[in-house]
Amino acid sequence: VTSARPLEGFGDLKDYFSNIIIYSENETEKSKYKEITVAFWINKKGRPERVNVMEEVSPSVKKQVVSAVENMPDWSPATIKGEPYRSMISFKIVFNVIEKE
Repeated sequence: VTSARPLEGFGDLKDYFSNIIIYSENETEKSKYKEITVAFWINKKGRPERVNVMEEVSPSVKKQVVSAVENMPDWSPATIKGEPYRSMISFKIVFNVIEKE
């Protein structure tokens, strides 16, 4: 049994998310880092699906977070006896959230 994991490692995945800037019309500060928990499935092909944002955020932020997860680098799917299977993943991601002017 192996767990799903990013092909390039968790360090590179963290770098991927740290370089994404989320724009919101509803934020009260000009720029701030926001930790957002996401849950999603990694399918048998190593791609995310059924992405859910676990915190209350504006619809525009939610849409951008989902897009960032859907477009993240490929994963190695979880396996049982060498056969890939779909598995659920949940973790916190830090985004730089900037208010639109």
